[in-house]
Amino acid sequence: MNELTRACLKALYEKRWVLLLVAVVALVFSVVRLVFFTPGSYYAEVVLVASTPKQGSEVKDLMPEVYNPKIYVELVSSRTVLYETYQTVLESNVFPEDELPEFDDFASWLRASVRVVDQTTRPINYSPLITLWVWDVVPERARTVVDIWAEKAMKAAQTANLMQYGELSTVLKKQADLRKENLDKLWQALEKEKAQFDVTSKKEELRLLFKEMDELLHAQAVSERMAAAAEAQLAAIEQKLVGEKPLIELFRSPSDDAYWLLESNAQKEKKTSVEGKGMVTQQLNEVYWRLRADENRAAADLAGAQAEILKIKAQMDSVTERQNDLMAEVAQHEYAQQRLTVEEELATAIYKNVSTAQTILSETASVVHGMEDQTVYPVGLNRLSNLSPVKDDLAMKSKLIVLSYTFLAVVLAMGAVTAPIIGGRLLEQINK
Repeated sequence: MNELTRACLKALYEKRWVLLLVAVVALVFSVVRLVFFTPGSYYAEVVLVASTPKQGSEVKDLMPEVYNPKIYVELVSSRTVLYETYQTVLESNVFPEDELPEFDDFASWLRASVRVVDQTTRPINYSPLITLWVWDVVPERARTVVDIWAEKAMKAAQTANLMQYGELSTVLKKQADLRKENLDKLWQALEKEKAQFDVTSKKEELRLLFKEMDELLHAQAVSERMAAAAEAQLAAIEQKLVGEKPLIELFRSPSDDAYWLLESNAQKEKKTSVEGKGMVTQQLNEVYWRLRADENRAAADLAGAQAEILKIKAQMDSVTERQNDLMAEVAQHEYAQQRLTVEEELATAIYKNVSTAQTILSETASVVHGMEDQTVYPVGLNRLSNLSPVKDDLAMKSKLIVLSYTFLAVVLAMGAVTAPIIGGRLLEQINK
């Protein structure tokens, strides 16, 4: 501590009774002035209620997370909300041109508070009632400003609640639109595929081809049995023909007349040569030619059966080719249609889920935001009353005036005591 400071403190201590007297006089003066010359100072009040859905209700599950009333106080007391209020007040010509306040001065006239209900709970329990106060020297102006501030506070609370899921609702809306577009494309592709290829009719055609194949197989079996029968008959006939000749030779032995003629001519030596000889005649073998006719018929039957078999096999090859082509085509298009159907069902389910979620969020947003003619919001801040009572702030004015006059008087007295000492030291410094 330097010498000048010690000198000032010593002078103040020696004049302490004078300073006390000055403080008492200033106090008395300020009290008298309050009693007889009270200046004008008023405050307007608005009570807001932090509205929330009932705990445990189904509606609450659709609502955004509830803000603590303390958070609402921080919100409505923020410089952003206060500045919006300030701009609206200026645009409404609440203040005369020559009395327009600066923003910081204006903000100092506004105050919001919430009462603590239970300090021991975690989180701390606050009352749902939030009080807004606005001080001004003009009663009506205080009321106008507090009404504007209350309106801005309620709008800000609505915006804060909507922002909790507003972006999510926007994203879900875009997702729902994309899913709907994809679903439309799948519908179009499925309808086009079904229009180009009717699986049901093609399966019926394939069934008829299988039936035709069964009939051809039966006809082939019948023809093969006929061919086998004709072949067996032909073999049997050919076996019989081995022992048969086309012509039959008939033999007649020499008669007694022949012998007599020989004896009469005394050609006994020729008699011996005649014995064992006779007349030979030929005629058609009916058995042979009947067997040959049966052989021709059997050969014709065999040829006809073999030709029918070849014809049936050709038809079977054609039917088999058509079956294979049709089965491959049916399998390909049936798979494509089943795949499109599964994709369509999945896309429909996803679209329904996204659309339902987006609808719920949109409906919740409309509940939170309210209708155009709605004055009470289920979530956010609401005015307890449309009235804005104004009160003369005597207590506040009394404290401020008494303290200001007393403090000013004491400061002036201390300055008067220390001024000669400080001035003398300054003169000494200047003279040196």
